[in-house]
Amino acid sequence: MNIKELSYFLFAVNYRLGALLPVRKNFVFSIMTHDSSESGNVRALTRYMSKKDEYEFYYITKGDRKDFFNLIFVMPFLMARASVILMDNAFMPMSFFRVRKESRVLQLWHGTGSVKRFGQHSNVGRLKELEKRINKNIDFLFVNADCLVEEYAEAFGISEERVFATGLPRTDWLLKLANDADKAERLKEIRTKIASAKDMELSNSFIILYAPTFRDDELSEPKLHIDIEELISNLPENVVIFLRLHPFVSEAFKADRQDRRIVNVSDYEDLNELMAVSDVLITDYSSLVFDYVVFDRPMYFLADDIDRFTKEGRGFYLDYKRELPGLVSASSKEVAEDIVAVWEGKEPLETALKRREFKNKYYKFTDGKSVERVYEVALGDMSRLK
Repeated sequence: MNIKELSYFLFAVNYRLGALLPVRKNFVFSIMTHDSSESGNVRALTRYMSKKDEYEFYYITKGDRKDFFNLIFVMPFLMARASVILMDNAFMPMSFFRVRKESRVLQLWHGTGSVKRFGQHSNVGRLKELEKRINKNIDFLFVNADCLVEEYAEAFGISEERVFATGLPRTDWLLKLANDADKAERLKEIRTKIASAKDMELSNSFIILYAPTFRDDELSEPKLHIDIEELISNLPENVVIFLRLHPFVSEAFKADRQDRRIVNVSDYEDLNELMAVSDVLITDYSSLVFDYVVFDRPMYFLADDIDRFTKEGRGFYLDYKRELPGLVSASSKEVAEDIVAVWEGKEPLETALKRREFKNKYYKFTDGKSVERVYEVALGDMSRLK
């Protein structure tokens, strides 16, 4: 047993001790180790819950896992007494115990959909085994559309009866903003907020969000899979590129340049806000396409390692070159040329239709009320049973 697994084991021991005490009514243990922003799944749901009843919330974010004393001697006792457990990621200590029957576990997975295979479809060895143990604790897993029920049930290794196509709380914010009559003013406010955080001017900028996925095999040698300099050199002066990178890649990437048009926004907490103000998305295999599609804006896909990723990587849930809601490009220069073509009104009709078809397939609901459905499915009867 390695050090990490030893900490999981100690957490489990203390959880079982805490479970000797009664569950605390309306106490919610909230694990948001992937997205702790205000528009993330967990925050959005707890905010709605606060309006429905008098709940007490305890939150765990990514940074909290580094506090060993708190992780081993505080969190497990609190978790053991929760009537509701919310999570947006796999919480590894749960692989060493079963949650008590009096608690309800809601998995609010951070991805609205997935281009590449994940979970039980891609993990192997010890990680796959531990993850499967974690997922046995799930009572409710929420997805965005009926077509994702079987896919997610298999990826989590649970029965389809525990998967519910309600839509996801985090998409409510995006959908409401996309359809808001005052969205221009709201977008202006968000731009000002981001500009202030990054100490720059964005009011007249055309923003490109570059958000690639993380390659599992590049942990020791992370790199960008795009030539940023070539891209920016082929675009007008008012273009700003936001780099939203995995922490490992962001740490390795040093913006050692005077060009203020390339901004690393990897530390900006709210990804929804970055998507909202971006005029264009460039990615490769990221699940962000399932969120960004609600804005009906151009998306570009640049994957320099597509053949290797297909053969040696996780593999895909869809036909990469045929089903993606945007243009697949072979180089950074080609991406720039495609972006300029769209500015000039030359976007292929087929691409715009693909975005709409993609949205129709992966969004069962577009009313911005998914958080209400999640609450009613998993927690509505709790308030009625008082």
